[in-house]
Amino acid sequence: MDGGVVYGEGMKGKVIDYGTITNDLDSLEHIELHNVKEVKMYLLEQDDIIEYTKGPELVDELIHLDTSQTYVVKEFTIPNMAIRTFGHSKKTYMMREINGFRHILPVVKKHKIVGMPYKKHTLIGFEIIMKNKGLVYDGTTSRCFIVNRKCSQTMSETIVNQFTEKQFVQFVEDVLKTLIDIQKLDVAHGDIKLANIMKCGNKFELIDWENNRLLEYSFLKKNKYIGLSPLYFKINYGTAWYPAFKVALIKYFQETGGYDSYTHSQYATTMIEEYTKWFDKYSDEEIVEQIKYSLDLCAFGMVLYGIMRRNPNIKKSHHTFIMNLYKMKDAATALKLFRNHKTRKI
Repeated sequence: MDGGVVYGEGMKGKVIDYGTITNDLDSLEHIELHNVKEVKMYLLEQDDIIEYTKGPELVDELIHLDTSQTYVVKEFTIPNMAIRTFGHSKKTYMMREINGFRHILPVVKKHKIVGMPYKKHTLIGFEIIMKNKGLVYDGTTSRCFIVNRKCSQTMSETIVNQFTEKQFVQFVEDVLKTLIDIQKLDVAHGDIKLANIMKCGNKFELIDWENNRLLEYSFLKKNKYIGLSPLYFKINYGTAWYPAFKVALIKYFQETGGYDSYTHSQYATTMIEEYTKWFDKYSDEEIVEQIKYSLDLCAFGMVLYGIMRRNPNIKKSHHTFIMNLYKMKDAATALKLFRNHKTRKI
């Protein structure tokens, strides 16, 4: 951490967050810029995200755009080696997030989950093109940024395992409400885990929308998906779906805590058994149409299972709800059942 700058590294490689310090002044003032050739801006205007290209004079305008610090600017730097072998770049991930926001524009506006004000519109992201002598990070001549709403707290096992019952109920309801909103658009978030849920003001919000997918079989087949659901591994790996899914579950051990031990999760075991029956009976396309709105619930159930097992404040009456979350019809059904405190078998 260095004067309003936070460095991190994840699956996409290295990232830098600017403006994450409370009472920090201008977040973009921490970005050192030299030899700028042009700037590409991505602005939310009414019902679309529009690209504009402007000269280097725009950089100063961006830097002094806002002093309210209601946003965080994320810069993608060097993708890790595994990511580069698939041909992905900094620009790839910037555009994936921007296109992800296009799928959920009504939700973006309602929840104000991205962007900062730029004159009359909302700045979603921008790319700064450098002159030939302005090589940065990995030898390229551009820098790629996404603007996100500033939130106060990222969820972690330490935090959720100390939730009160009241906090847990709000946590479940806030996430399900967002899933209801995106399911109305025929979209799945696709990467629900603790690190992608934040406390923003007095609400829990989903973040990191680059993996969201339209819930159409042809789209899902073409655009590979990382969500924690056996169905997507079946679509991507065919008969080898089970070992691939088990690898993903081990990864999720660190991200959801939804395990009884390092190698076993009762929630995951039950889910796998149920999906195996469906795979024997229906085609992938038929299953997508039947359960597509419950797919995000698979991963969210893993998160909630971990909280339930490790947090003594959470009522045991939630057990049946959580254990059956992956096979509920949709988020609206799940929210209704949760509010009614019903624990009957689904």
